[in-house]
Amino acid sequence: MRRTPLRAPRIPPLVRLRGPLIAAMLALPAAPGLPAAMPLPEGNAAAQTLDATLAARRAALPKARTAYQETFLTAPPGGARSEKELRLAAKVAVFQQAPRERLEIRPVSGGTFAEPVVVVGDGRGYFLVTKVGSSPLGGSARASDPLVLQALASMPDAAGRKRQVKGADGGLQAVVLREPRRAEFSGDAAFALKPSRTGGGLLKKGLASFGESDDTAVTASAGARGADEIETPEGRVSVTPDSSAVVWLESREVGPLAYEDFLREGGLGPYAAAEAR
Repeated sequence: MRRTPLRAPRIPPLVRLRGPLIAAMLALPAAPGLPAAMPLPEGNAAAQTLDATLAARRAALPKARTAYQETFLTAPPGGARSEKELRLAAKVAVFQQAPRERLEIRPVSGGTFAEPVVVVGDGRGYFLVTKVGSSPLGGSARASDPLVLQALASMPDAAGRKRQVKGADGGLQAVVLREPRRAEFSGDAAFALKPSRTGGGLLKKGLASFGESDDTAVTASAGARGADEIETPEGRVSVTPDSSAVVWLESREVGPLAYEDFLREGGLGPYAAAEAR
């Protein structure tokens, strides 16, 4: 009588990445000089990890049109004792409507934000979109980019506007801040696998191309512009306009990282997030 060898049932790759694996991927360094919480997987292991991550994202995509931006703060070499020691590593803009989504990953580089790395999922696969076209993400060098893996590992249905990532030793490795955005974007433009015909304008402008208009507020000038009298809550008052001061003020420029430092110090914008979960 012929015996059929017993075989263990095949266990499919992780479909929902959670817990320690998510923490480990989020704690990967986002820029040179930042500590790695774990070595990057290689070969087939790396491909399986990426496939599992992308499968988890597809399953968690919201049906309603959704947009948000995440701020990644990571620990310097040697770790961090508190959140104040974390460094800004990247901004990630996300646009979603199941089964499609778009991520624009902007790492900190050279004192500013670099050009975004754009990843688009069309429901069948995930693609790297560049100014010359698109190609499957899994076959590109970005598939092993720690920052791309960090962004992809932050699941669409993650709870809380602020999440702490702890290392194996319990030390603080990273903080991810999530800000909702107005979902007023064009799906045809956001989820396109081809670069813009207008010279890559969508890639150049990044998040502002789709739905960041709510961030731009029209504010009243702190001074008078050519007026001798202005209306105040206490009544009309006389003023002496200083046009040179206005010109000086308008000539001042604040870099994006200096602006982020200002927001962080004042607990404004994404840094006004709720307690970590």
